[in-house]
Amino acid sequence: KWYNHKQNDALGYFMWTRIQLALAGKMPITGDHYKLLGQLFDFLRTIECWNDLDAGHWEEHSAQHASSLGPCLAAVKAFKQLMDQEGMIVAPCKDDTLDILEKNLKEQLDLILPSETIKPAEHERDADSALIFLCYPLGIVSDDMGLHILERLKKVMGHIAMCRYRKDS
Repeated sequence: KWYNHKQNDALGYFMWTRIQLALAGKMPITGDHYKLLGQLFDFLRTIECWNDLDAGHWEEHSAQHASSLGPCLAAVKAFKQLMDQEGMIVAPCKDDTLDILEKNLKEQLDLILPSETIKPAEHERDADSALIFLCYPLGIVSDDMGLHILERLKKVMGHIAMCRYRKDS
């Protein structure tokens, strides 16, 4: 039986977290880690992660998830920040990979947000708790978009807690 194991969100979160540790001086990046991050960025480019239908955060269906695109975009932005901080001129990936990823991920997020999924239409979801991470800690949405996301999350709030999304299994 085929099972969708693609989770671009997990890859994005791994990369973003590793870069955050380096930015904070807690775990400097070595040559091998630079090489690995470069390969992972090139991988995201190769699979065109901005159009990839993945499994997202504990999902049952493949779809284009804003909550999967966001961590990948956050990793790209953080790596560019690390390059500036470290005085790196050349990224350990193809010359235009970071710019292509940033441009395309941002464009797709702008089309999807404040929803979680719009493609494919049968899996459209307008409110999903996973989006809160785009506000914090990733910080990749504007304050206005963050407020739109929070407004939508009222749909998944109960009197005691909140579910991931409506009709969550």
